[in-house]
Amino acid sequence: MPWPVSLVLSGQALASYQFMFRLLYQCKLSERSLSESWKLLQLTRGMSLRELRPLFGVHQRMLAFVQGMLFYCCVSVVEPQWEMLMRRMQASTTLDELLGHHDAFLRACMHECMLDNAELINVSRTRARGPLCAQRRDAARAGDARRRRTVRDAAEARVRGPCEQSRSRAAQAGSRRAR
Repeated sequence: MPWPVSLVLSGQALASYQFMFRLLYQCKLSERSLSESWKLLQLTRGMSLRELRPLFGVHQRMLAFVQGMLFYCCVSVVEPQWEMLMRRMQASTTLDELLGHHDAFLRACMHECMLDNAELINVSRTRARGPLCAQRRDAARAGDARRRRTVRDAAEARVRGPCEQSRSRAAQAGSRRAR
């Protein structure tokens, strides 16, 4: 870090920014993933599968939570704190006041975004790196292609209609017998 910037952005300040940006990035990434999965869920809409009904509700609640968390962090925490920091920086006369205002900004953002509780941060780290999470991640990666094929096949079956479905089943059965 070059000399004048290193006065304001210490290692602790950079770590705080990294925590906040990681939280915002993970929320945005989760929101995008949930939105993409919603597109896949829309393909099953016309089907009368009772097993999927709870999935729609859980999906909507997860998406609402992630969007609410993202909105809260950006609009209710960071933006007002940033405006307050800008006002205080303009009123500052010394470098020490400036550093104090910047530290107060970071502390307030970290506290209001719930990133100042070391116990919660350690729990989330261990769960994200634990063997159960790795197993789920590996299973999800392996099952993604299979689920996409199943949803795509169901959507195509809905579009094709019953006559074409029976023809395609007969063709598949014939190819299996030929093997």
